[in-house]
Amino acid sequence: MGTISGLGLGEIETISGLGLGEIQKISGLGLGLIWEAVTFLPSGMDKSGSTYNINTSYGTVTGWVADTTNYPGSTLSGNGLVVQGGKSPATVEASLRVSNGNASSVNCTLRLILNANTGSPLVTGSAVAVPGFSAANVTVSTSSATLADGDVLTVQAVAGFSGLSTTAHANSWLHIT
Repeated sequence: MGTISGLGLGEIETISGLGLGEIQKISGLGLGLIWEAVTFLPSGMDKSGSTYNINTSYGTVTGWVADTTNYPGSTLSGNGLVVQGGKSPATVEASLRVSNGNASSVNCTLRLILNANTGSPLVTGSAVAVPGFSAANVTVSTSSATLADGDVLTVQAVAGFSGLSTTAHANSWLHIT
């Protein structure tokens, strides 16, 4: 249902459920905005201490923990971050600190998967060259995601050659804002 207005009482927007449902916004009565439902909350997860070895074909990065300190209410479903309310456009960003055990540089690419739909990634990042016997931050992001409450986002990684891995690090995370 759209907007209910009139009677000099202001407006009630977005009513559904219980025959009438959830009231999203109440304004008017000469007081301006009185109440508005929070329909989206930012979410985050961090890579935990377990090592994930990056293969030469895309695989879901495992070993995450919800970042409830910086993103209250964040929860995981398996190795994915659960969206807290719908938003469009939403910004989704991921970063992994990737270590290279090889003598030569190896490319690594991240992609974000929405609701296990590997056939159509939400976004694929650019390849980053991880120097030999060193580490680099590999990132992926989009500022135009359309997300619904309960959607699950996962991070996948691929390497040009075996020998890359990631573990807990300040630069290994996924954020939805």
